[in-house]
Amino acid sequence: MSSDDPQAHASWPLEEQASSKQGRPLTRGMRPLIYELFVLGELMVQPMSGSFLHETARRILGPFRPLSWGIISPLLRRLEQQGLLTSVIEQRRPGLPPAGRGQPPRSYAITPAGRERFLSLLLTPGAYSRDTPEEFVIKLTKFQFLIPAQRVTVLQWYRSYQDLLRRSYHEARDYVRHNSEITEGERAWIMRSIEYRLHRVQAELSWLDQRIAEELGEEDSKM
Repeated sequence: MSSDDPQAHASWPLEEQASSKQGRPLTRGMRPLIYELFVLGELMVQPMSGSFLHETARRILGPFRPLSWGIISPLLRRLEQQGLLTSVIEQRRPGLPPAGRGQPPRSYAITPAGRERFLSLLLTPGAYSRDTPEEFVIKLTKFQFLIPAQRVTVLQWYRSYQDLLRRSYHEARDYVRHNSEITEGERAWIMRSIEYRLHRVQAELSWLDQRIAEELGEEDSKM
């Protein structure tokens, strides 16, 4: 299989590039509902400023999936207009320099309607996509708001996603193994790349099975 063949490159989903030509990390936005889930989930814990939400997103989502100001500002405005959160201007602490130009910093708090919306997003199984791992991580950080049976539902949703990947990689392995157009030298390395992906998936499945068993055990202990 020629390395110049565009079909060869298109046949495998590539991971995000590590850096741009300028050396800066390349980022890609996620589906809007995932950002909404994140913001409402953080505000379930306590009121927060936009800057704190921005920093928390970087810590949880990682450097390649940031909640940029271009996303968070209109999102917060929309959620407030929908009655899902409220905001107040933050009081400047004594001794700090006055704020510069622009809008004064605000602190945001979730409303009862926002809580209902958050729980609905948390428990609704989202359509599988390349954003599903990040969506699961966000949901996992807010498991304290769920009972064991609800946690199992979310864990099983993500397990099905991982199982889908596993089946896909098994099919890819069979295809590569029996495709006579692939050279033996290339076949060996493609097979290793598939085995690597299968190893990652199996580790995820093992972890999920353990968590599901723990939650089911906690549920049984309460009956």
